[in-house]
Order: sequence, then structure tokens, then C-alpha cells
Amino acid sequence: MKPLTVRSESGRIYPSWDALVEAEANGYVTVALLKGKERIFVQVFGPFPSKREATNAGVRLRTKHKRQVESLDHNPAELLAVSVRPCWMEV
Repeated sequence: MKPLTVRSESGRIYPSWDALVEAEANGYVTVALLKGKERIFVQVFGPFPSKREATNAGVRLRTKHKRQVESLDHNPAELLAVSVRPCWMEV
């Protein structure tokens, strides 16, 4: 069975998706999906040089949001999701 390979838009072939991201991504970003009173919106934090730093930023964001919710009588925006994504040159 032929091993899985990934071809980038530049035409280079990599042995895995992780290898492609490592070679061609411009760091990582932390993406937060929030819901306000009438709309859903996204905030992007970063770029961070490593996935670990972006993940740590996501943890800090969740903790900060939880503290804000606990200290306020009302919640200005509901935190729906936080994820870490590669940052590509087009972004």
C-alpha cells in the first residue's frame, strides 16, 4: 500500500499534513467563535510561532472569559468555541 502524501499548492509533496504545515504555514493563530446578542462573530489572536503557544493562548482566553462571566451580572458575549489553526500567507 502506497503511503499517504500531501501535495501543497506550490506543487511540493510532503509525507503528511503535519509536515506540510510545518514547512509552509506562517505560525499558528487562535480562533475564538463568540455569540453576541444578535450575531455570531470571530476573533483571531496571533500569529504565534508554535502550536503550543497558540494552544496556551486559547487556554488563557477561556480562563479570562470564564472570570469575566463570573464577575459580571450579564454576559456581553458567549464563548462558543476556541481552536488553533495554521496561519497561511494569504491570511
